[in-house]
Amino acid sequence: MTLSTNINSYADVASVLSQAFASGQPSVRYILPNKGMATKWVARAYNYRKLLMQQLRLASGNKGFQPPTPYDNMILRRKDNIIEIVPYRQPEGQLEIGGELQSVTLNAQPATLPLPIGDEGMDRAIAQALDLASLKGV
Repeated sequence: MTLSTNINSYADVASVLSQAFASGQPSVRYILPNKGMATKWVARAYNYRKLLMQQLRLASGNKGFQPPTPYDNMILRRKDNIIEIVPYRQPEGQLEIGGELQSVTLNAQPATLPLPIGDEGMDRAIAQALDLASLKGV
């Protein structure tokens, strides 16, 4: 299957990922009519994420540095025609603090990306990533 290298052809994928991320839920499901469509959608979603990273890397002007995207920790799992979207990874282990084991909870999803200090190119690239992720109001 050939996938487009034009990031603008992934508006549907960007919309679904953006809404899943904005939901604040630990997991959401995206249901497609059949398994074939779901398989192709997952491939397109991974390609969209790759293209977004490439675009940000080029926009940053910093060779060898990968700017963060809102989807860096997102997990996609397909089972038949249903895609489970996990917007951010949940902690799985326990912390040992003062000899006691404590569960680790994710208090909130990351609300903002870390901004580099004094790097205008990176600031523009991150702002562009956030604009793409929100799809200007989606």
